[in-house]
Amino acid sequence: MHWFHKDVAGLSPAQQALFNARPSWAVAATALAVFGGVIGCIGLLMGKKWALAFFLLSLVGILVQDFSLFVLVNGAALAGATAVVLQSLVLVIAIWLIVLSRKGISRGWLV
Repeated sequence: MHWFHKDVAGLSPAQQALFNARPSWAVAATALAVFGGVIGCIGLLMGKKWALAFFLLSLVGILVQDFSLFVLVNGAALAGATAVVLQSLVLVIAIWLIVLSRKGISRGWLV
């Protein structure tokens, strides 16, 4: 875990404070977002309609994570514009994957 602490140490003091102040439920939401997205992508590649359920779980994780980061604390000011742009991109991709999965189910691409 030495590499992890080194990465956090390279952040600005404000970003370190933001990182260290995350509640455990926000960390769990991040895990849900990541693993839901990964499993959903695997399902999509396999042509399985259950991928949609994992993409929906991932979206819930993203929304909870973003609520923690941007509503409960002023993460936009602490983390900077880059964080806002990247989180927005993650949200757009998650929504696009849900739309793609629904289209795949309705057109019979996913079974």
